[in-house]
Amino acid sequence: SVLARVGSPDRADAMSSPPLSATARFEALDMLRGLAAVLIVVFHAYWTSDAANPWNKAWLGVDLFFALSGFVLAHAYLGRLRAGMPLTTFMRLRAIRLYPLYIAGTLIGAAMWWLLQIRAGEVPDLRLLALTLGWQTAFLPVPPTHSIDGNLFYPLNGPECPKFFLAVSHFCLALSARFLRPAVLAVIITAAAIWLIAVAVNRQTLDVGW
Repeated sequence: SVLARVGSPDRADAMSSPPLSATARFEALDMLRGLAAVLIVVFHAYWTSDAANPWNKAWLGVDLFFALSGFVLAHAYLGRLRAGMPLTTFMRLRAIRLYPLYIAGTLIGAAMWWLLQIRAGEVPDLRLLALTLGWQTAFLPVPPTHSIDGNLFYPLNGPECPKFFLAVSHFCLALSARFLRPAVLAVIITAAAIWLIAVAVNRQTLDVGW
């Protein structure tokens, strides 16, 4: 209905329709984000090979979630950023929203790792655990030499790795908000599309890992 109003030639109808506020809810987008989250859950629920997993393409839910979140974030903050909202204020608001659940998941991950080490008859490496916790508490990728698992950026809370890239995109949005005009966005989207196609052709997949 919103799109119908925006695209309608009836000026009187458009004038009478109240503008969307920055806090407006998009029920359809909320539903799609929920669907993306469910897809990721079922993707990880199958401890099988990709060929045996009927949901082996459900990782695309992450990409869908990021695209939808980008739209919602721009709707909520782009106007305020262009009006002069400080970068520090914007990032603080994002941290308040994301950090509590992130740190809770990280602490649960640390406890689970400790218990699994004990259960396996191993002696937990407290030094590595402390270093890993230090990096992850700061919401930073853990260097391999400081990590309980050198193959993962966020070994205590693996799903937060994409959130790091999401936070980087938030930072870039705040820095570039005043310059994001249709022509600039067209260049960014075209360059991103070319890059995406190049990766797909080169790798023969878009599942390129963390």
